Amino acid sequence: MQADKFNPLIVTDAGKTFNLAGRIVQSKTGGGVRYDYELINHTKRPLKIARVRLCELPFGKSVRIFRQGFYMPSDPAGFYELTAGKPAPAPGRWPPLTPWCDDHTFISHSLAVVRHGARPLLTAGFVSFDRFEGIFTFDTRSRTVRMAAWCLMENISLPPGAACRLESLWLLENRDFNRSLTDYADCVGRINHALIPRETVTGWVDWQYYREEKNERDILRSVRAMQTLKQRGYPLKYVIIDGGWCAYASEWMQPCAKFPDMPGLCRKIRRAGFVPGLWLAPYITNVKTEVARRHPDWMVIDCKTGKPLFKERSNVGACHVLDFTVPAALDWLRKIVRTMVRDWGVGYIKLDGPNPTHYLNGRFHVPDVTGIELMRRAMQVVREESGDKVLVEGEGIYGPSIGYVDIQRTTQDTSTRWHILENGHPLLKENLKNDLLSGFVHRRMFHNHRENVVLRDFLSPFHAGTAKNPAARDAILTENQLRSQISATALAGGAMLLSDPVELLLRSPGRLALISRFLPHFENQPPAQPLDVFQDGRQPAIYHLPVERDFESWHVAGIFNWDDHPADCSVPLHKITGGGDWHAFEFWNGEYLGAFGRQMAVCNVPAHGCRILALRRKLNRPQLVGTNLHILQGAVEIGAMAYLPAKKTLRLAIKHFDQHERRLFIWRPASFRRVRVQSNAQDWLVDDRRSDLLIVQFNGRQGRGGCRKTEFDLRFG
Repeated sequence: MQADKFNPLIVTDAGKTFNLAGRIVQSKTGGGVRYDYELINHTKRPLKIARVRLCELPFGKSVRIFRQGFYMPSDPAGFYELTAGKPAPAPGRWPPLTPWCDDHTFISHSLAVVRHGARPLLTAGFVSFDRFEGIFTFDTRSRTVRMAAWCLMENISLPPGAACRLESLWLLENRDFNRSLTDYADCVGRINHALIPRETVTGWVDWQYYREEKNERDILRSVRAMQTLKQRGYPLKYVIIDGGWCAYASEWMQPCAKFPDMPGLCRKIRRAGFVPGLWLAPYITNVKTEVARRHPDWMVIDCKTGKPLFKERSNVGACHVLDFTVPAALDWLRKIVRTMVRDWGVGYIKLDGPNPTHYLNGRFHVPDVTGIELMRRAMQVVREESGDKVLVEGEGIYGPSIGYVDIQRTTQDTSTRWHILENGHPLLKENLKNDLLSGFVHRRMFHNHRENVVLRDFLSPFHAGTAKNPAARDAILTENQLRSQISATALAGGAMLLSDPVELLLRSPGRLALISRFLPHFENQPPAQPLDVFQDGRQPAIYHLPVERDFESWHVAGIFNWDDHPADCSVPLHKITGGGDWHAFEFWNGEYLGAFGRQMAVCNVPAHGCRILALRRKLNRPQLVGTNLHILQGAVEIGAMAYLPAKKTLRLAIKHFDQHERRLFIWRPASFRRVRVQSNAQDWLVDDRRSDLLIVQFNGRQGRGGCRKTEFDLRFG
């Protein structure tokens, strides 16, 4: 498959189509081929261009597609099957942006992987995001499915004889799905100078419980409770105040009555040992704000009325849209961020709102600037004023944010419901799928961030449903849903923020203890990769994460049941391990399952639930096969481990912050029946009732800042 013939199909603002001249430069980049396009207007009149087709590639009657949600965090990632002559699946259709598409058009924003027959997979992706949006369409109306790559030009004007550089396209043919995605992400990260934080974010944000109803006292109650946890060793760093802290939800320099002294609150948060963060959505502004009232000349203009573009509904209420082609508006934004960072001491900015739909039916004061350019101008200012020490989280379109944000949200708001009861639309289920399928961009384009972790076993009176029905009630995650959320969170990697009132979590020891199952981060963690891909439109259920430490290498496999009934699963171990016999230990049930070779049956995976397997190569000596400390089974909680053959001794050092009533599971051959344990643990108990398995239950050494290193010597006779 090649895109080296550039005979661009032009679609004007009036819907007319014709071809123009163009240039193309082809180069090998990151294992694939990069195509750089330039459009030339050889006519004698200016053209207003709506979109340009860069290339069109034919496939067969049926194709299978992976699409990634690069458009927005709510844009679904997943696998779909398309058949010529039949309507296309619905995900990824944005009528406001693509009114020219119909039921026979499937859209993928920025990236698509195509499986067609016995040929290698085709990975097609845009690798630049400077001025235009790049999308892929798949047309199913004829006898074969055809893919086209498009640049959405936003009706810019191209004068006679002028040239316009388009976004760069990258193609790769490869039979390895996961390798193709990581090659693409590496390529994009290099080209766009990705910012990769040194450490992964942990902490707390108020949104999933309080939404806009919190006040300063609510924040400080959680801060004080977090201090208690931090003294016990919990790795928590950031306290982020989400939407609702300022007047009209967008009067950034005027905190509302619930937050009378924002600089003072930030100082209190820092004195408590945490870094304060704030939500900021500067692209839109409530109509009652000072900037909206005093500076209508800074707003995007309505194409029909010539007045400031007005939106009746938004997450800040009735609003106008800022036009950052106006230098004074950009200076206004610069002053806001500078004040937050330098005067208030904010160390984390949750940047919401980079969204192309803000500018529909509007025009900018400077002609032929696109919405992508405008958003990037604002992000550049935020980045410059934030400096290197402040983390910026992106909460909108992916591509243009790369190189400006440290962290990118990859899922929609976390819900306490698996799906909408009335229509079955997936909620938490969709988040977990997006989270897992976005792993390949983590630590390549930015750090990933799911929309927080919900652990509560109590209801929120402020949940999203109350906006439509004040009598609506929150839901509580079932045990299986809770385990799936934590498992997806840990396997996918990325930022993890608690989002329940911490002082209330302290009253729920069982839920609080779950934090230690996914914290601390495994900072060298590669992305978990799906194994069962392109399965007739079904979403992957089996994920594999290799773990490497200096003392051992092993594998963690996650088996998820997205359905509403229990299910059995067959895990292709040979694809994970490469062969041989491997111990399998299931984390959530604390169960040693035995040793397996090529294939492994995993039975009775509960509805909405999962199984997490630690797979370790079978050795002819005692060895650790699992723990109940952390879901990655040794990646962060084992400081050191060695077997001393001369002494027939297995030596372990535990360094986890929560070592209360923890267990180590040791497999042993028949010739290693007798065991003597030495430890500096506070106390321990050895369960040797099984001939092949030794269970050591212990409470670790207590010390300042949590548990100290707890050591074990298990000497076998």
